[in-house]
Amino acid sequence: MKTTWKMGVAVGAVAAAAVLASAAGCGGGQDPRADVVEIRMVGEHQGNLSAVLLPVASITATASGRPLEVETLADTVDLAANRRDGLLARVRIPAGAGEVAFSVKFDDAGGYESSRGNGAVDARGAEIGWRAPAAELRKEGRAVITVDLRRSFRSLGDGMRLLPSSTVMW
Repeated sequence: MKTTWKMGVAVGAVAAAAVLASAAGCGGGQDPRADVVEIRMVGEHQGNLSAVLLPVASITATASGRPLEVETLADTVDLAANRRDGLLARVRIPAGAGEVAFSVKFDDAGGYESSRGNGAVDARGAEIGWRAPAAELRKEGRAVITVDLRRSFRSLGDGMRLLPSSTVMW
């Protein structure tokens, strides 16, 4: 009973502090007028690939040279998965932003599985970057990166080298 009561008081105190901070105009650094946009990534032209696992090193977004708040939701993406979700992150785009610059960087190594076997993916230096009008992003609510797997990989000994060929739609 005591624990339940203490938790209830703590939750109530946090909620009250959030209401007071919001009323005072200091909502934890978040712009209440900002719109949240999803960043998704999918693969196409999988061919004989059944899995292409790439660890995501970072996802960044800037507007007018200032970093935006990015909530990373996935630390690995499977580009060969036959699904269209691929949700990587949510980005808060502040009111008044004109153009937003994005960057998705991969860790140095990933892996793949195919009907011919499996191996490592050398993703050193691989990055996908693009710019988009904030108004269009707000209207669509998302940007979807489509990586062409047929054009993005080169044989490299027992593995493959990632040289991303992609399109971004919003």
